[in-house]
Amino acid sequence: MAAPGSPGRSDTAVRLAVGLGAAGCVLLAALLYESGLFPSRPTASASPRASASATVSHRATPQPTVAPSAVPSPTPPPPAVLATLGQGVTGESVFRIRPGTANPTWTRLVFDLTGRGLPTMVIAQPDALHLQVTFRDTSGAGVPVSGIHSRQVLRVEPAVQQGPDLVITVDLTAPMRLVDFTLPPEQGYAPRLVLDIHST
Repeated sequence: MAAPGSPGRSDTAVRLAVGLGAAGCVLLAALLYESGLFPSRPTASASPRASASATVSHRATPQPTVAPSAVPSPTPPPPAVLATLGQGVTGESVFRIRPGTANPTWTRLVFDLTGRGLPTMVIAQPDALHLQVTFRDTSGAGVPVSGIHSRQVLRVEPAVQQGPDLVITVDLTAPMRLVDFTLPPEQGYAPRLVLDIHST
């Protein structure tokens, strides 16, 4: 048996004090935790990262535009030739266009020329309401044409010089029947072309 005040008894007392202190701390911590006074460890909330979705934009590839090829308009057919008259004389000039015999059913047009003979004259019909007279190698673009009209003739258009040729167009009031002939210079008259335009 150890004597009082010996080192063995002192160590036992220290151990009991330490054990009681530790038990008290554990008990105190349990009481604080149950009562909600013990600070809880903050939990880190993971902030969700917004996932970037890749947006693929489809750009329309421009298609080359093909310009429509120009389609040439068909060339109108040449007017139908009704007659070719004259002697092929060059250097003539039409100086007058005059109405001839007056008649309800037909109209006479006389084309007076200067010179020694008749040039080549081509009478054509572009359509049912027009007559076209071409004087080859002939002048006369300023020949008067105003005031020439009748039941058969609507008007005579101004003469047009197309290079060496003179072209005169007669507008008709309706489809007509044509009689044409030439007259030589005689009795003071110049050489001339005569058109008799008959109602059909």
